[in-house]
Amino acid sequence: MSKVRLCTSEDFGPMLELAHLMHQESPVYRDLPLERDKLLDLAHTSLSFPDLATLLVVASNGQITGMLGAVAATEYFGPAITTCDLFLYVHPEQRGSSAALRLIKTYQKWAEDIGAIRINLGITTGLFLNETGRLYEAAGFKHSGHLYTRINPNGHLKTQSQHS
Repeated sequence: MSKVRLCTSEDFGPMLELAHLMHQESPVYRDLPLERDKLLDLAHTSLSFPDLATLLVVASNGQITGMLGAVAATEYFGPAITTCDLFLYVHPEQRGSSAALRLIKTYQKWAEDIGAIRINLGITTGLFLNETGRLYEAAGFKHSGHLYTRINPNGHLKTQSQHS
């Protein structure tokens, strides 16, 4: 059986490969750039500041077959800690297994351990909306809203020179 665990720096390469698959599969994100260094920054943050971010992997026979990333912050209006997943992805060949549910349960435990009051899961990839919603509800989460998106045709990417 596959095991869910915190990622290690040795997992970064296989996780980047899964991120690429996830990015290409999503009709919402596939046309946007996927920035390796930005993903690695998140990975390093999760290792250095485990109360702010977590990266979980599910591994089977030494292969990373799924992953979940999440961050924690205080609510903008007060001191309550809230967590939000950034991604949940299971390799297509492993879908239908218990991997996603076990990643969710491990995420929930991390959130509880850091004192989060609100633990959020979202669906923003445009993939498997109904199925993923049923999975989240089976894990004990309740539907609490919707996300609506509008594309700005004049939008632009933030470049390194804009960071300075």
